[in-house]
Amino acid sequence: MDRARAARTIIAGLLGLIEALAVAGVLYLGAAATGSIAFGPSMTAMAGRRVTIFVVDNGYHIDLVLPTIDPSKDWRSLLDASPIATPGRNAPYVAFGWGSRTAYAEVGALTDLTVGAMLRALAFDRTVMHVLPVARVRADGANVRAVGIAAPLYAAMTARIDASFARDAEGRVQPLAGATQGYGDAYFAAVGAFSPVRTCNVWAGEMLRAGGVPVGDWPPFSAPLMKGL
Repeated sequence: MDRARAARTIIAGLLGLIEALAVAGVLYLGAAATGSIAFGPSMTAMAGRRVTIFVVDNGYHIDLVLPTIDPSKDWRSLLDASPIATPGRNAPYVAFGWGSRTAYAEVGALTDLTVGAMLRALAFDRTVMHVLPVARVRADGANVRAVGIAAPLYAAMTARIDASFARDAEGRVQPLAGATQGYGDAYFAAVGAFSPVRTCNVWAGEMLRAGGVPVGDWPPFSAPLMKGL
């Protein structure tokens, strides 16, 4: 009798846990749908000089592709800080992404994707900035959006991106030695922690809002963010 009662207690506990996880999942998706809705007027229609950037979606992650050189910001000194990225300093564009150090820079193959790695990636993991010199952007691609930003707002956005790089006591960015996907890209230590609440796409949304682009306050997934552009 005691064993049967214990078994029923365990089963009830497991069912309760499953129910709680299901409710949490529904609430998360509902919050994501609401948080991805853009409110307020667009500031991209301001008069004056405009800078075109590209928002690129690989299916789950957003990259922001910016001009390498602009009167508001010259990214070549950043590229020069990494021996991996330096050869691409003359590329016309640079792509920026932010994310979990474990998932982004350390999981190179499916064999690296262990339960421990997934838990570290979700549990307030350290973060990195991914920087990739880009020779050409297919602006007509289904996964690409071109966005024109007024110069003052572009300066504000690049300042936010620049502030996402962690720096040492002397103010220098910190490239991760040898970390690359093999395309002339480089990883740098970043500011902030990754979690299900602050994902790579939430970071991208923050940067876009700094540039006056009307995106939702909390877009954890890439597809709704792209749909609103």
